[in-house]
Amino acid sequence: MNNNEAYELIDGVVKNLVASDAINTIDGFDEQTIVLGNGSVLDSISFITFITDIEDKLQEVTGKELYLVLNEINNFNVDNPNLTVGGLATYLATLSK
Repeated sequence: MNNNEAYELIDGVVKNLVASDAINTIDGFDEQTIVLGNGSVLDSISFITFITDIEDKLQEVTGKELYLVLNEINNFNVDNPNLTVGGLATYLATLSK
């Protein structure tokens, strides 16, 4: 999985969560959207649902049992205390290899 495919996976999860009313519509959703940290578009419950759904979709797409480890994601964003969609996509692309 490359970064673009990972971004599309994230985008699909967000659209499904919005459609099921699990989260509110996210205006201007893009790679700079913050999903964890100051300015996040998700509250704590929404973030858990978001991550769980990403893990489920990632396993479906790759056929592998993969789990997101937040401490590992932070290593990809050392200079930025916020987790963005772009940072998460990069992590997913690396994790899925």
